[in-house]
Amino acid sequence: MLTLLQRPKESGLCLIRKLAWSPDGCYLAAVMFHRKSGEPFSSVLLWDLNTSADAELLETFPSRIMSLTFAAGGRFLATGVSHNAVQVWDLQNNLEVRHLPNEPLPERSTRDRGSVYVPPNASRVVAYHQSNVLISYCRNQWFRWNLEQPDSEDVHKTSTAINIESIVLTPDDKKLLFVTRDGAIRQCNNAEKPWRHQEVMNRSMQAERIILSRCGTSYAFAEGSQLLVGYLSKGMHGFKTLAGHKSFIYAATFGPDVNTIITGGQDGSTRIWNVEREQEVEQFDWGIGRVTAVEASPDGTIVAAGGDGDQNLVLWDLE
Repeated sequence: MLTLLQRPKESGLCLIRKLAWSPDGCYLAAVMFHRKSGEPFSSVLLWDLNTSADAELLETFPSRIMSLTFAAGGRFLATGVSHNAVQVWDLQNNLEVRHLPNEPLPERSTRDRGSVYVPPNASRVVAYHQSNVLISYCRNQWFRWNLEQPDSEDVHKTSTAINIESIVLTPDDKKLLFVTRDGAIRQCNNAEKPWRHQEVMNRSMQAERIILSRCGTSYAFAEGSQLLVGYLSKGMHGFKTLAGHKSFIYAATFGPDVNTIITGGQDGSTRIWNVEREQEVEQFDWGIGRVTAVEASPDGTIVAAGGDGDQNLVLWDLE
C-alpha cells in the first residue's frame, strides 16, 4: 500500500532532509529545507498518522537543522540546529521551558506546541531508547540530560577536537556510535566518565550518516553509490557491499531484520537489499525526485521516503 503525505502548499521549493518515527509508530516528523524568495530556511513538520495526512508545522528556522529524534516515550521531539542550539517539543503539553543558561536565541515563529530550548553549543542530538534522556554534541562537548528534569545536565569535554556528522545509540543505551568528518567511525561507553572514544574503523570516506540495526549488531554507511554494511564485532573486517545505484546514495535504513536495508539516492530510486546475499531485491521510483531521506517504522514494516519532487513524502508497507 502506498500513501502520499501532504506538505504545506506555501512551502515553495523544498526537499526533505531528515525523517523520524515516534516509538509507537503513530507520528512521523520531517525536517524540510526550503529555498523561497532566495532565502534558505528549514522547518519541522509533524504528521499524526492515525488522524490525518496533513502536516502540522511545528517550527521554522532561518538556519539548517542538523538532526531529528524522538525520545523513548514519544512525548518529546528534538532537533539539533546549526546555530548550536537544541530545540525540544513537548508534544503532550503546551508549556515552554528554557534550559539554563538562558541565552538569546534566533528569531522564530510562535506555535501552539510547547518547547524546551537547550543552549549552548549543541547541533547533533540522539535520544535514549529506554528513557527520556537526550544526548547532544557540539564544540568538543557532550551534553546529557533528562528531559523531565531540566536541571539534570551532565557535561563531558573531549580531550581532542572532533567534528561529528551523526550519532546513534545501541538499543540498550550503553554505547554511542558516531561518524566524524575525518572519515572515522568511533564508539564510546555511555556509562564511562569521562567518555573515552574507541575507533571502530578509519578510512577515507564522505559518510554523513551512520545507521544501526534494531538489534545493535550491524551498522551501515554510504560511500558514493554503494552502501557498506559492517558488524561491530568485526571492526574493519567482513564488510558487505550493496552496489547498484547509478549515483550517490543519500539515505538508508534497516528494515524489519538485520538482513534487510532500504536505500534512496540521487537517481530517484528507492531500493530494497538482501544484505547477506549482497543483492538488490526490489526497486521503486515513487516520483518524488531525488530520494534524500528514508526511514523505517519502529517495527521495520513501513518505510517513509522523502525527496525534492512535487510529491515530497510517501509511505509504503514492506509486507
